[in-house]
Amino acid sequence: AGRALWTGLMENPAGNPFGNAHGLGIKDSANTDLIFHRGQVLATWYLCGDPYAVDPLSLETLGAQDFLGTFAGDMMAHPKVDERTNELLWFDYGPDMNFLRYGIIGADGTQTHLAHVDLPGPRLPHDMAITPNYTVLMDLPLVQDQDARRAGKYRIFYDQSLVSRFAVIPRYGQNADVTWFEAKPCYIYHVVNSWEEGTKVIMDACRVKNPQHQTTFEHPLANMLAYMRLDAQLYRYEFDLATGQTTEYPLDDRNIEFPSMDQRIVGTRHRYSYSMSLAAEPTLLFDGIVRHDASTGEMETYKFGAGRWGSESPFAPRDGSKDDSDGYIVSFVNDEVEGKGEIVVLAAENVAAGPIARIKLPQYVPAGFHATWVRADQLA
Repeated sequence: AGRALWTGLMENPAGNPFGNAHGLGIKDSANTDLIFHRGQVLATWYLCGDPYAVDPLSLETLGAQDFLGTFAGDMMAHPKVDERTNELLWFDYGPDMNFLRYGIIGADGTQTHLAHVDLPGPRLPHDMAITPNYTVLMDLPLVQDQDARRAGKYRIFYDQSLVSRFAVIPRYGQNADVTWFEAKPCYIYHVVNSWEEGTKVIMDACRVKNPQHQTTFEHPLANMLAYMRLDAQLYRYEFDLATGQTTEYPLDDRNIEFPSMDQRIVGTRHRYSYSMSLAAEPTLLFDGIVRHDASTGEMETYKFGAGRWGSESPFAPRDGSKDDSDGYIVSFVNDEVEGKGEIVVLAAENVAAGPIARIKLPQYVPAGFHATWVRADQLA
């Protein structure tokens, strides 16, 4: 066209050619997360849209994935793949929806299940959790401003008068099968993992105590950057299906987010997770990697160094690995002192020891939040 067809993210969307399926007037940028399923990497969007398929070898865009014409909805930021069944589990939401749409893509690449889970009003959940038998969906008190919506605008706010609610639904369940659990108000961007123990579904997540817009830095872009800062702690929820009771407690008090783990065991008990340490800077920057031992509670940390910022760091298992620390942690690091970028590789069993390999790059890799690792056995 010779010109930009869409306005920028902070500009008025009124002149855009069309909106996404939820009528927001914003382009589906498929820029949030990446997940591997059935030979393709899927790029997702936090406001729910088409998952865009990418060739994992060439990185060529293959186009919007509709799962052989069976896909009945949009996909949120963080769908989950159960590698034991090769199922892809997802939900979507919207500014005018008083329900979550929850679905499953089967191993054959078609949608095999769809359910509507009732909500008291429009919500903005970001992540979900799975176990072999259950899925955990969230109704958190970050809500749509209905007055703004009626005026044709999109505004969210944190309603501290509401509790956090978690829907535990059987994997192939419907709305009537949901067991709801209540907890203290919060917001959750990212789940570490979930698993079953007896009558309990247990979920570890990074819990944000106050997701309100907060400007605490003097900076020309402080108002915008305030949305890009997090104060999150590793936290555990225990949902007892026998009693209906929630038990919740922190696992650590440091500011960490963007967790990763061995994707082969998602939905079953893990031991190790690897999260990003958040720097005390005006915007969201990662200054190190933290390994958490879910069995002992022990933490170990590697910091990138002054003026060095990393990226989300996925776990890459060694060939023939024995457990979820038998592998590598891989991160892009930008060095503002040297003006160069590099890839650092850490041994997952000894993160604190620092890189076992550094691959110098001729330039920065633009800062990003999410990443995924695709194994050779998956491609085979």
